[in-house]
Amino acid sequence: MVNRFGLFFYGSILGVFLRAMMPRATALGAFVGLLAGMGTVAAVSFGAPQVSFLWHNVIGAVTVVVVGVGVSGVAGGTPVSPE
Repeated sequence: MVNRFGLFFYGSILGVFLRAMMPRATALGAFVGLLAGMGTVAAVSFGAPQVSFLWHNVIGAVTVVVVGVGVSGVAGGTPVSPE
């Protein structure tokens, strides 16, 4: 039960870390991607119960990266520099 609850967050947090390692990552892109990833995992969890809960990490991480890249590209802003 703990893993099923944690899977709402694990994949999305992994996606934020992956997005932060990419060039031109912005905080807005990471935040919007995180919210989109958690929302997508919730939608898949409750809307498509035939999808195994083991796929929720992959779905969340991919969603965060894709949405984060899109938001960072459209919104622009100052890239976060790793210091």
